[in-house]
Amino acid sequence: MSVLSDLLALQKTDIAISQARHRLTHLPHIAIHKEAVAALAGVTQQIEVAARRNVEAQVEIAQLESESHQVDIKAERLKKQLRQVIAPREAEALQHEIADCETVRGSLDDRELALMELVESLTSEIESLSRRDRIESERVVTALADLQENQLAIRGDIQQLEERRSALCLVIPGPHLANYEIKQKHTSGGAVAELHGPTCQSCHLDISRGELDAMKVLPQDEFPECPNCGCFLVI
Repeated sequence: MSVLSDLLALQKTDIAISQARHRLTHLPHIAIHKEAVAALAGVTQQIEVAARRNVEAQVEIAQLESESHQVDIKAERLKKQLRQVIAPREAEALQHEIADCETVRGSLDDRELALMELVESLTSEIESLSRRDRIESERVVTALADLQENQLAIRGDIQQLEERRSALCLVIPGPHLANYEIKQKHTSGGAVAELHGPTCQSCHLDISRGELDAMKVLPQDEFPECPNCGCFLVI
């Protein structure tokens, strides 16, 4: 195989490595995994919010029960006093206080009932969200496994390609390899291209018969270049 053919093989290997690295960072499995992680995070956040509201409601219920107990004690004390008084005005005042206690107790009971219904609703919501959490967790595990499997396969391809590149670099003379690297940086269509008939496969432009004839008589250590794009030509 000629040096130019080796350089062309090196270029194809470099392109394959670049494409594989691009695939590695643009796998659809990356987006699928991110979507699964975001969905799980959303459900987890909903559970945390519902659990926090549940705890707050239960704390308030405990406070209401304590307040209700104190109101009951006060009402019972007032009723005992009422049974002992004789003066109408004093009895009327006590009855008014007892009525206030009953009003407060009613408000406390209404609030506690509403909170108990809220706790029941939140408990049901948390159970439902927990089931979703398990499902989303499984999705994350599956998506991660799929992502890692595909990444592993592509990394394996890249490793094989890099080994092939290393082997090619060993058989290409250093000066030619350096020229290839320089031309690769400055030639948009590639450093080396095949010639199909009179057409350069890098820029896809035809080369005149005279220019082709001149290329065929170049010294062996001088590589023909496309007059249009400047790449080396494998004739």
